[in-house]
Order: sequence, then structure tokens, then C-alpha cells
Amino acid sequence: MKFVIGRRAIAGMILACSLAACGGGGSGSDNGGESSNVPPRFTSPTSFSFDENTEVYFELTVTDPDSKTLTITDDATGDGALFLVTITPDAAIVTLNPSERTLDYEDPQDGNGDNVYEQNITLFDGENTVHTTIKVTIRDVDEAPGFVNPSITAPQS
Repeated sequence: MKFVIGRRAIAGMILACSLAACGGGGSGSDNGGESSNVPPRFTSPTSFSFDENTEVYFELTVTDPDSKTLTITDDATGDGALFLVTITPDAAIVTLNPSERTLDYEDPQDGNGDNVYEQNITLFDGENTVHTTIKVTIRDVDEAPGFVNPSITAPQS
């Protein structure tokens, strides 16, 4: 199975995809030559949760039961610009952009400030289109209080 990744998709999506195909090839049916093409689908979860201030890393996999070439794009909406997608021979890995490092619950970076980072993704196999929203939720964690060194120089008289 081949994947075609749209230019915007690489820059802004939260999607990772497997390059391994599953299932056999599609074939015509006895219904007058019409195709019996089955839509592509996600084979992994599309929602993830992480504790704040920790590494965000996940893989998403997709498949087309008919082994068609898949085009994966983002719909240029959502919070996808905060993420980096790395395509490998076996999958696409999703992490935070290096400038973000981690996400802090008390300082949400998503568009509506609810700590649920959403990205709209479209899969297309040449005949069928499937839309979904990938969601990454950042959980609040009780953090140890931080202390500042109270060494204050007394004013000179």
C-alpha cells in the first residue's frame, strides 16, 4: 500500500500512519461491474491522553482493506501546528514540535484553551473519503510547590 501525504498534512497534522497494508486487494462484484471498494479506516485509537509536562508521543495507523493508495491530509483546522509528524518505513510518529517540548495544563496552547488538542484528518482511497478528529487531552497533575531562593540583600543605609 502506498501513502500520499499532503504538504499541509506533514506540517500540521497529529496523524501517524502505518505503511503496512492489511487485507487483500479489492475486486469487482457481480453487480454490473460496480466496485465493492471498502472505505479506509483507522486501526489505532484516535484519542490520546497525557499528563502535563511529559513527553507527547504516539502512533496512529490506518489501513485500506482494498490495498488502495491512501491520501492523508489535515483540513487546515485545529491544533495540528503544535505537533511534528515523522514518517518512518513502518509508521508515522507524532510528537510535539521541538519548540513546545511539553504541554502545561495551566498554560493551554490549544485554540480554545480546554487542553484538548484537536486536528481534523481526512483519509481518501481514490473512491471513499473518511473524516475524523484526532484528540490529544492533557491531564492536570498535582505538582510539587517550587521555592525561590529568598536571599535578599538588605538595603544599605
